[in-house]
Amino acid sequence: MMHRSPAIALLLFLMGFSLVFAGCITPRIADTHNTTVALQSFNVWSDQQKKFDQQVRLTIGQIGNHLNAYNAGIAQDQPDLGNLRGNVAADRLLLDQWGTQLTVLNAATAQFSATTSGLTYGNSPTTNGTIQLLTQYMKIYTIDMGNAQQHLIDYTNNAGTYIGPDDPAYWDDVYLARAMDAKMLANQSIADADHALSEINANAQRLQQLQ
Repeated sequence: MMHRSPAIALLLFLMGFSLVFAGCITPRIADTHNTTVALQSFNVWSDQQKKFDQQVRLTIGQIGNHLNAYNAGIAQDQPDLGNLRGNVAADRLLLDQWGTQLTVLNAATAQFSATTSGLTYGNSPTTNGTIQLLTQYMKIYTIDMGNAQQHLIDYTNNAGTYIGPDDPAYWDDVYLARAMDAKMLANQSIADADHALSEINANAQRLQQLQ
């Protein structure tokens, strides 16, 4: 076992991330039919992404608040283990809801791909290329956010295991280090998802301009 240091403080990096909202695009009356269909399908995806983003922000906010309590608790000689363990369990529940919302978003991505793959466009291949990029970045976004969720599950698992023994003298700092590493990986996955979402918005705007 490693010696527990009361000065250990986990970084509250999760509160600083900035997920970009996917913006809905309004088709113009003069648009070609197939391009309009593609934009309407994108708007469905965008609506689901916004709902998913709300769930993500709720989860990240709670984890950040609980992290403050966790840091303070593990520094105490006699921490309130019931409260700390309850917080970890509550974080896991929100991460499960994150996964549920992500499943819905994945279905919207699949529907966008199915709707647009069989269409032809008057200014093909430019429009086709833009739609292919949209589909590609939609998939990347959901993969990145799925990775972030898994890293945060790893964080809660290790954070919970660390405070598992009732006697703090038996806490193993290996689990605390693993929890820190998992949160760092989650932060990187969220940053990657932000980039993908920016590309989605840029290509959606380009698609509208190509009409």
